[in-house]
Amino acid sequence: MDGLGIKDLVEICAMQNIGIVELPISAVTQYRRLPLKDNHRDPFDRALVSLCISVGYTLLSHDNKIALYQSDGLQYIS
Repeated sequence: MDGLGIKDLVEICAMQNIGIVELPISAVTQYRRLPLKDNHRDPFDRALVSLCISVGYTLLSHDNKIALYQSDGLQYIS
């Protein structure tokens, strides 16, 4: 296998003191229920929003499009 593998990534993150957060099944379930917004369809943002809603985190972002998800239960600070 050429390049870095997942084990390499985990080791590099550990060396850099970067934590890895697994998405709980509740976040995956929330992701499937989260409506698509007309002007915001970024799948990574939607995964973050789903995680925050399902676990009760507050999302801090300068991306005002994420605020659209407050009506879906997102706690958001701009």
